[in-house]
Amino acid sequence: MKELLLWIRPLAVCLLLSLPAFSQDRAPDQPFQTVHLTTSDDPGAEKGLVDTIRELNEVITRTGCPKCIYHLYKAYGEPAGVVTFLWIASWPDRATYEKIHEAPAYNAAWARHPELASVRQGEIYNRYVEVKTTK
Repeated sequence: MKELLLWIRPLAVCLLLSLPAFSQDRAPDQPFQTVHLTTSDDPGAEKGLVDTIRELNEVITRTGCPKCIYHLYKAYGEPAGVVTFLWIASWPDRATYEKIHEAPAYNAAWARHPELASVRQGEIYNRYVEVKTTK
């Protein structure tokens, strides 16, 4: 039984990581952060992410929210977990988020980078609102 559990746990983790996990709720109508966590051992993944995010950021800026651009990070050294890339953006409200994500130029930018499908396989995506810690 112990051997079976040792085998099932890694399998379950692999299965969970292979499924994209996206927040399905509508974006909040207050300032929030979007956080994308991805895993890739592909040596070309970083360049693909940089090229795509650079193009998306140009669209986001042209569409009217230069403060909303994505910021890309990669794990430094040996990661403690499986996440190798993180990208975040700050959004002032739902209307701005929806305006950008519904813009034809934004969607066209994503469409020009189908090579990122493998990098985004198993992506974890969440939206976060600030929890006030001061009075």
